[in-house]
Amino acid sequence: MTLAQRVEERTLGGGGRLQTGDRRIRVAEKSRLCEFTSQQIAEETYTSKSALVRFAKTLGFAGWKDFAKVFASEQHYQEPHYSDVDPNIPFRAGSSTKDIINMMCSLQMESLMDTAGLTAPHTVDRVVDLLIRSERIALFGMSPNSLTATTLPSEMVSVIEDVGFLESMSLWAITLLGSLFIWVLSLVMILTVYSRFFKLYMATAIAPIPMSSFAGQPSSSIGIAFLKSYAAICLEGCVIVLTYVIFSAFASAPPAIEDDTLAAATIVWNYVGEVIFNMLVLVGCIKMSDRLIRELMGLG
Repeated sequence: MTLAQRVEERTLGGGGRLQTGDRRIRVAEKSRLCEFTSQQIAEETYTSKSALVRFAKTLGFAGWKDFAKVFASEQHYQEPHYSDVDPNIPFRAGSSTKDIINMMCSLQMESLMDTAGLTAPHTVDRVVDLLIRSERIALFGMSPNSLTATTLPSEMVSVIEDVGFLESMSLWAITLLGSLFIWVLSLVMILTVYSRFFKLYMATAIAPIPMSSFAGQPSSSIGIAFLKSYAAICLEGCVIVLTYVIFSAFASAPPAIEDDTLAAATIVWNYVGEVIFNMLVLVGCIKMSDRLIRELMGLG
């Protein structure tokens, strides 16, 4: 909360009158407040210096001079950056559409000017220099822009929005069928991944038993076989992680729409079909990770 807003909380009546006890102080020129002495302000407002000091102390300042300096500094900054539009209630019931548009534009410009005024050039230069000298830059998004990989292409959205009621029934059937396939594939994928990692946890838990076979020469073959099996299980996890990385690269680029003049049902079916195909490849790679590793390691 700004100092001016804190002052407004203690404002009674209009015209910027500030009440201190049974006295009222009128602040005529906010940005030039520190240019006047407390005696001059007391004479102009028909109050006393002690009333000014009491008012400043109610706002947490040691005296009137401290309050006037901070208040004037804040007003100096706000006058070129802010207009008379109230950001809490930018328009009234009788405002026209044009007035509302102009007020919203004014608030947007105020926000940009405020950001520009608070941005130090040397800080920006340091950031740019740090980016130039960095070997690797990672971008993290916290807005809808970070979810573009999971949204529909704009061409498809435009086509879907233009369909009628009858055509929308076919789209509903296609999306319902595609969602059912994707749900089933997701369930199979989750269960497979959980089973693979559960196998890894169980192998780790019972590892001391087969590892104890290395204590004797006749039983050492049991430990060697266990180490091979354990390495195979770990490599299965690596294959699953690698599969997810490759799938993420495919999923980050949504299926392209080659011809947007086709029927809406055809476009949606091609899109859903490609998504299902990618899911099938992912699930197939996860399911065959067990056989692939065992064949590579000669475990049969």
